[in-house]
Amino acid sequence: MVKNLSVLLGKDYNSKKAKTEKIKEALSQKGASFSPVIFFSTELELLSLQKEISNLSFTKRLFIFNHSESLSEEIKSYLIKFLEGSESKDYFLFDFDLEMSRRENLQRDKFFSLLCSISPAYKIGGREVSLSLNDLAFALRRNSLKQALLIIDGLFKRYGKDKISLPVLGLLIKMFSSFKGPLRAKRIKALLETDRMIKEGILPSQPALEFLLLRLAHNKD
Repeated sequence: MVKNLSVLLGKDYNSKKAKTEKIKEALSQKGASFSPVIFFSTELELLSLQKEISNLSFTKRLFIFNHSESLSEEIKSYLIKFLEGSESKDYFLFDFDLEMSRRENLQRDKFFSLLCSISPAYKIGGREVSLSLNDLAFALRRNSLKQALLIIDGLFKRYGKDKISLPVLGLLIKMFSSFKGPLRAKRIKALLETDRMIKEGILPSQPALEFLLLRLAHNKD
């Protein structure tokens, strides 16, 4: 999976430009030069994007996607597969030219959710926009196991195990214990076992919750 990624969210051009320069500066301090490649999402075509990303380059590249909210569904599908299934030395910067009031709509977008599970978005001019338990619940309702695991990883990175472990477990208990059917007892047992392992320190909380989610996903009615 591609890990070198940032997300900007807001309409203040000067603030986003300053944040972009800070990202460039941070990348240069790592001892490598990144050549900017700018995409204008309203005009971007899939074949052009595929050709640019697949081109061999002797230097690392900083791919900047302006107006990322305007990317076509075809391009977003391609980027989801690429970001999830590839490793890249290049850096990806997605700039969403939207007010914070539009974030609720973005949360329903699989592409935006994936980006924020890799790197929480920066609200321009304020604090970071972080993933929430609602994002995890939404992924679970869609039966998207891979997305749910990515979100759990993002939540742990954002909040730390001490603050997020029990809320995540509580959400899983609430959602999966409500299911009816012959496998309900197995789900309850798995939930209680994980609760005990976390509270008694038998297993670190993040792998315990990830393993629990895998068990629950494979115990479907």
